[in-house]
Amino acid sequence: MPVSLPTELLIDILTFALPLHPGPADILRTSSQIFTLAFHILYTHLRFTSTRQLALFLSTFEDHSLRCAPRSIDCDIDVENNATSDVFQLMCSLFTRCSAVPTAEVDDEGRLVVDLLRLRMNSHAQDPNIYMVYEALSQINPRRFTWVGPAPPHHFSIAVGYTPTNAPGDSLRIQIVPQAVPPLFRALSGHSNLVELKLTHIGFPSPKSDPESDPFELVPPHIPSLRVFYLGQATFVSPYTIASFIGAVQSSPNNLQTVRLVDVYKGSIWGLRLRLSDVEEAAMMLALLSLRPEGLLHRKELVIAALEMVRRVVICEAQTERIIGGDRDEDNTLMVTLLAKLESLDL
Repeated sequence: MPVSLPTELLIDILTFALPLHPGPADILRTSSQIFTLAFHILYTHLRFTSTRQLALFLSTFEDHSLRCAPRSIDCDIDVENNATSDVFQLMCSLFTRCSAVPTAEVDDEGRLVVDLLRLRMNSHAQDPNIYMVYEALSQINPRRFTWVGPAPPHHFSIAVGYTPTNAPGDSLRIQIVPQAVPPLFRALSGHSNLVELKLTHIGFPSPKSDPESDPFELVPPHIPSLRVFYLGQATFVSPYTIASFIGAVQSSPNNLQTVRLVDVYKGSIWGLRLRLSDVEEAAMMLALLSLRPEGLLHRKELVIAALEMVRRVVICEAQTERIIGGDRDEDNTLMVTLLAKLESLDL
C-alpha cells in the first residue's frame, strides 16, 4: 500500500528514523515503496554500532554484491577487549569492498571517496597492531573526517596517565592514544579530498613518557584542500606543533579558513591550556629561526606575516570548565597577543 506522503518528505522521515529504530528491517517491511527508499538510505549511509555487526555485513556481501555505494560511513563502536586491530581490519575490508561497487566514487588510486567518515571509538595503548589505523584509513579518501571519543560532549575523557592509579582523574581515558597519532597523521596526509577534519579526545606523546620526542615530529599533515581543522580535548600539544602546521600551510597553496582549538592543553588536563598567545610566540620564533642570511632585511615582514596568519585562522576556546583545580580560563590577561612584544623587538 503506497504511503500518501510526498517522496521528499518520506525520505527525510526515513533518514531520521532508520538510525534510531532498534530493528530497521521492520521499517523496510512496511511497504514496497518504503522498502525501496529505506534500502537506498541504509546502504548509502552505512552505520555500524558493533564489530559483530560490521563483520556480519562483510560476510553477507563477500561477492561484492552491494547494490549501491555508500556516501557516508559511521562507525559508532564501543570497542571491547582492546580489539582495536579487529575493528580497523574490518574497516579496511569494508572500504576496499565498497570501492569495488560499480557505482562507487573512487579517486585516482582506486580508493573509496565518501562525503563523510565518522568514527566514534577508542584506540588502545597496548594494541600491538596499532598500525592497522593507517592500513584502514589509507583505503578511503573522505571529504569530511571525524574521530571523536565515546564520552558525552560535557565529559572530558582524557587521562592524566596511561595506567590505572589512585590519583585524581584516573577514571578519565584517552580515546585516540599517543601510539595511534603517527599512523593517523600518516593516513591523513593522503586524504587529498579532505575539507573538514575533526579530532577530539586525543593525547599527543608526553615528554615524560618519551623524553627524546621531537615536538615537530607529530605535526598534523598539510592538506591543501583542508578548510576547517577542529582539535578538541587534547593533551600534550606543543604550541610549536600548531605553529609548524600553520607555517607549512602558509608556505603552500591552501584553502585553510579555521583552526579551532577547544580545551587543548600544553601538558596534562591539570596544567595550562594552549592559548593564542602561545601559538603566536611559537610562530614568531619559527619565523625567525627559518631566516637565511640573505633574508635578514625582511625579518620583520616575515614575522608579521606569520602572526597575521595565526590570528586570522586560529581560535582558542575553553569549553569544559572545572569546579576546582586546573586552568579554568579565569585570567583573560593570558589571552593577550604579542603585539607589544613584537614592537619591543629590535627587528
